[in-house]
Formats: sequence, structure tokens, C-alpha cells
Amino acid sequence: MDGSRRQPDQEQVPGHSSGERTTGSRQGLGFTRQPEESQEGEGLPAVDFTALVLSFRTSALVHLGLINDPATGEGAVNIDEARQMIDILSLLQQKTMGNLNEEEHRLLEQVLYELRLHFVNSTAAGSRR
Repeated sequence: MDGSRRQPDQEQVPGHSSGERTTGSRQGLGFTRQPEESQEGEGLPAVDFTALVLSFRTSALVHLGLINDPATGEGAVNIDEARQMIDILSLLQQKTMGNLNEEEHRLLEQVLYELRLHFVNSTAAGSRR
């Protein structure tokens, strides 16, 4: 891992040259993959890197007891789950090194800083009880 930008993986489709990309459905082992359809009009937010990072952030904040669970409206502290969310974001940071634009890089840095600070404060408060 030298931090250099990786090239996207290219799928080899039988019968097509390596430089040619296909857009139709593809048959895999036990499934057929259809081209992605737009989610416009379905009321779902676009799935992108920012949404992924913010989703993990929200989960970590719920597990730290800083916000209520959006699904249940209840709050509960689970330090192990919070630690796992932070570890997942840290892994994501390591695996995407050199492949993020400036905005994505800054967002991930800020979210990890914020969550680590809350985690330390939560565990320190728990040890004083």
C-alpha cells in the first residue's frame, strides 16, 4: 500500500474485447445483473460516498447514545457497536487512500475526528461512574 491511486477493476465479459464495456444485463453464478436504474421519484436519496459515510456516522452516534435511533425513537448506549462503526470508517479511510476527491477526504477526516472524540468522552464518562 503505497497510497497511489488504483485503477478501477475491469470485468472481462466473454466475447468482448478488454477495452469494450457492456451496458446490458450480465449472467453471473446464480443471478443476472441488470443495469442500475435511476431511483428518481422513489423518494430514496442517491447512494454515494457521502451518504455511506454519514450513514455510518449516524449509526455510531446512535450507539454512543448521542442521538435517538431514527427507527425506534429510543436511545441506548452500546460502546462495542460504536467502536465497530468507527473501525469500519477507519478501514474505509485506509482502503480509499488516494482515491477520494478533496471533499470526500475532508468529510471522512472530520467524521472520524468527531466520532473518536465522542467515543473517548463516552468511555471516560463511563469509567467515572
